[in-house]
Amino acid sequence: MNDPELKILQAAKIQSSSLFFPCLFPGCSGTSTLCHSQQRGRYLKRIARDNYVYSMIDDPVFYWVNRTNNTRRAKFSQVPIRKASTFMGFCNHHDSELFRPVERNPFNPRNPHHIWCCHLRAMAHGYSQKRLHTIRLQMTVQEGKIYPESFIDELMNLVAKVERFHQQLLLPLFSSEAENSIPFVYRQIPQRLPVSVVSIFTPLTKDVIESGLADGTEDLLATATLSVFPNKDTTDVLLTWNHWACPFIDRFRSEMCGYDPASLESFLNRIIFNYSEDYCLAPDFYEQLPKSTKQQLQSALTFVNGMEETLPVLPIIHFEENTLNNMRRANQQDIILHDI
Repeated sequence: MNDPELKILQAAKIQSSSLFFPCLFPGCSGTSTLCHSQQRGRYLKRIARDNYVYSMIDDPVFYWVNRTNNTRRAKFSQVPIRKASTFMGFCNHHDSELFRPVERNPFNPRNPHHIWCCHLRAMAHGYSQKRLHTIRLQMTVQEGKIYPESFIDELMNLVAKVERFHQQLLLPLFSSEAENSIPFVYRQIPQRLPVSVVSIFTPLTKDVIESGLADGTEDLLATATLSVFPNKDTTDVLLTWNHWACPFIDRFRSEMCGYDPASLESFLNRIIFNYSEDYCLAPDFYEQLPKSTKQQLQSALTFVNGMEETLPVLPIIHFEENTLNNMRRANQQDIILHDI
């Protein structure tokens, strides 16, 4: 990226920060406020140091896709938890009312309303970031006029995809039937991981893409969400998805439900650090990472390779033998599967 492009993107960021976005709740005429996708007092505070965590900075460069090598760049910095993982989503009233069940109570994977809250929050965050990203790119085109016609066409396709995201994924979640219809896998890890996550991703793998089974999925918007909640001594991991993603979710579901700690570790590292755009790391943990690993985090892998490669960031998840025995019992408490 050359200097003029960067300056235009930075100018677009400043301009977009003064825009007003409507609340995402259907029919609400209120203005959205800064909402937390990750709970500040319950989860971010547990991994914070002096109320700071490491997170990706909301920088135009992060959203830019380099057409030469298909990589994306991100910047990590210490961010106060009051600003970390925020997005322009709902007005104060709806942000408070919609997520009150999970804000005032510990997360309960057996409560369908809690699952719905987590799924909605991740989807709302994903849509809001895509909406903001699209507006910024539109501003760069209006301001700079330095892009080829092919880029303009791609931008128009992006605008259409964002609108389909809103119509197909977000709006249906507010229906009365949505609360009990979210397929999910939940797992509790018997240790606190140094990360907090609420993110969406497309659950397609390289083998699925190469086999041609993914044809048309962009129109169907196959989407999954991953939430990782660090508790005092444990970590809750929740994987949800929409119906269009069902044919592609089997691999991830089996990795989450398996008894092999290495498989679960690989899954979390792949999805969090290759595809999640909303995660926070504990400062003590991030600062001790090798320089090479930090550099890998700054440049995420390409889409096709990203689902196959694993960044060795999170520590190996050790399970005690008695934990493994408990997991093998018929009435498992730490693994819950709800498929539609």
